Amino acid sequence: MAYYPFPQTLDPLPAHLRPGLVVISVAALFSLVGTVAATGFICYRLFNRKRYQAAPLRYNQSLILILNLLVADMQQALSFAFSLHWLRSDAILAPTTICNAQGWLVQVGDVSSGLFTLAIALQIFYIIVLQRKLEYKTFLWCIGGIWAFCLLISIVSPVLHSGEQLFVSAGAWCWISDKYHGEVSFVLSFRRAACGGADPSDPASSGPLPLDLLVRVRADAALLQFVSPVSRRVEPSPR
Repeated sequence: MAYYPFPQTLDPLPAHLRPGLVVISVAALFSLVGTVAATGFICYRLFNRKRYQAAPLRYNQSLILILNLLVADMQQALSFAFSLHWLRSDAILAPTTICNAQGWLVQVGDVSSGLFTLAIALQIFYIIVLQRKLEYKTFLWCIGGIWAFCLLISIVSPVLHSGEQLFVSAGAWCWISDKYHGEVSFVLSFRRAACGGADPSDPASSGPLPLDLLVRVRADAALLQFVSPVSRRVEPSPR
């Protein structure tokens, strides 16, 4: 089978790339095991509700969103776990089935994890700030719409560029070739916009919605801290 030339194919792996691939593979395996275990545990509780809780958990919208986010993260973890194959082969070869699968899973995982992160933020905003809740059927339609949109976005590039050098070596894994800079920029920009910022650990850089929630929650906490001692004070009755 004829493979793409360098740098679309790396054969053999550069010496400086192997330690990084080892770290990526180990982290991906831990992430894959963790997401599979968490997803399995939540699904087990969903289908054994009478044993653990009175109310069915399937109506807990926050839990369902977290479950879908775990599925999205599972796809990303699986994609980077394919790096074990590159380590064993001592090469990142394109076009191959493994390369195409890794590139597609990275793409759909990026979009879906970003969208479900945004969905969780919107749901918290809707409940805490607006003090409202979606109807269950509407909520399920939203979940289905998110997955349909993710799959649509992820299959556009393979359909438009069928037979071309789409998924190639992008450094340490397979992803969209630099020839299709528009698709690469769209996926990265879309995920960054959905997640709300580049640094998740910094609330100030996480976009207006999480920042608004942070300000409101801190203001409410400060108000409760100021008011609660007064409200609990019992005045002595006059004699």
